Amino acid sequence: LLEFMSYFPDMQSDFKTKLEQITKLNFKGLSAEVFDEDRLIDLLGCCPNLMYLVLDECKITDKTMIFIAKNCRKLKDLSCVGCR
Repeated sequence: LLEFMSYFPDMQSDFKTKLEQITKLNFKGLSAEVFDEDRLIDLLGCCPNLMYLVLDECKITDKTMIFIAKNCRKLKDLSCVGCR
């Protein structure tokens, strides 16, 4: 996602503004082959106003949970159903 921004520098500020407005993210049904924990952390770092996060059947580690605890201050609802 952040790699995408580097290809379109003129859209970078608009894209960043849109990410900052995100309040809900839902990764329900995302396959383990597609899921990349480091990219998730990058994405979450761009969403300071995130209030709801759904991770369903994802493989996350303590690294992600620590990042969420430290950086997603406005998070009210976190669902990790089926996460390993």
